[in-house]
Amino acid sequence: MAIDTGGPAYPIGDQSMHPLCTGMTLLDWFAGQAMVAFVQTRQQGRMENGDPRFPQHPTWVSGDTYDDLSKNSYRMATAMIDEKRRLGKESEAKSEA
Repeated sequence: MAIDTGGPAYPIGDQSMHPLCTGMTLLDWFAGQAMVAFVQTRQQGRMENGDPRFPQHPTWVSGDTYDDLSKNSYRMATAMIDEKRRLGKESEAKSEA
């Protein structure tokens, strides 16, 4: 099964001039943004010692390894692509009605 990457994050207008320059996918861009949020939240939790609003180990950031961080970032990015697709289908259905 092919992975839905959401298409290019920053599409180039004329692909015929630069056919090999497709840029990063929307999935990769979403994953990078999620990773920044995970790392920032984790660091904030460590700085706020004991404050329940900033837990040291948020449940949505499991593990301490780079592999865990990468997997969780792509899981969130995939959920974002899935939601984007769902909203697109809803919008199409409303415009057809």
